[in-house]
Amino acid sequence: MKGREKFMNNKDIPMGFTTILISTVPGITFYIQKMSSKQNSWLAIIIGSILGFLFLKMILYIRSCGNNIFDANKKALGIFSILINILLSLTLFLFSSLIAWHSYIFLKSQYFSETPFLIIALGLIIPVSYLIIRKNATLIRTNTLLFKIILFLIFGAVFLLSFQFNFENLKPFAEIKNNDLLYGIFVYFSVSILPIYSLLSIGNLNDKKKAYKYYFLGCLCNLAASTVTYLVLGKYLVENVAFPEMYVLRRIGSLTNSARIDSLIISEWLICIFLNVSYSLFYVKNCISYYKSNINKYLYLILPFLLFIVSTNTFKDTSIGKNFTRSYYPIISFIVLFGCNFIIFIILKIKKKP
Repeated sequence: MKGREKFMNNKDIPMGFTTILISTVPGITFYIQKMSSKQNSWLAIIIGSILGFLFLKMILYIRSCGNNIFDANKKALGIFSILINILLSLTLFLFSSLIAWHSYIFLKSQYFSETPFLIIALGLIIPVSYLIIRKNATLIRTNTLLFKIILFLIFGAVFLLSFQFNFENLKPFAEIKNNDLLYGIFVYFSVSILPIYSLLSIGNLNDKKKAYKYYFLGCLCNLAASTVTYLVLGKYLVENVAFPEMYVLRRIGSLTNSARIDSLIISEWLICIFLNVSYSLFYVKNCISYYKSNINKYLYLILPFLLFIVSTNTFKDTSIGKNFTRSYYPIISFIVLFGCNFIIFIILKIKKKP
């Protein structure tokens, strides 16, 4: 089993970069960008992806300096790494709670208006609970099995919607007003670095070229989702519709005369959200097991239980949740993720000098 898990880690972990990046678009990234960079979101994603690539190179270097990411942090910070690892784990847990909350809001508003909010939440928590008591390889195999299905649904949706493209909807090109474009770049960078960091606790990422490839594939999917939404709906409709990135997929149903097609394609976003939440909780789980390895695996069920409590009770008022997403979350992500890892990177570079 160990040999197989090692093989799975080396071969298939980078695929996770694609799926977890895709999961950040519905509810979080798109919501902030439509309030800032608007029809220029495509440019914000391109520049933000380049900055994210530099961050990815940095954290892969940090990961290569130890047996795992927690060990690498310890080599840089010594005993203070405990505080940093806890802070990073709490930030990832907050992120998973936020993205889970956005998925509940979407499902409640679009499909299950009569279903109690807690029941909708359990639909995500139960499969995550199943994974959390399994080994890392189980999560990687799950991601690998769903990977091709997700890509097929995304690019199939782009093809079907291409018949409704109106390139006038992207004008004016590269318009910068009140630094909105710059904030859109900051948002995409800040939101995307959090989920890609969660993969560092799963296993080895020695094949950096494959990691870069799947990272940019995820960015390409996000670019396609954002651009297609504006090409089809236009900025005025996007700004006035809840979840426009999902609303646009319903146009597929009218094209194919089948209401089930758009629901099938929407399901791929939900699958990616499920994988993203799982990766984040696995990071917390692996952090705990790094310091105390003899914990009974069923005790880790506390993590999805806490996720259920936090994600369903933190933002009782939807407007407060959306304001937190837009105004505070990208800043928290940037300060904690980029700030901590930049310090660790500099320290490791200094220590490595002869």
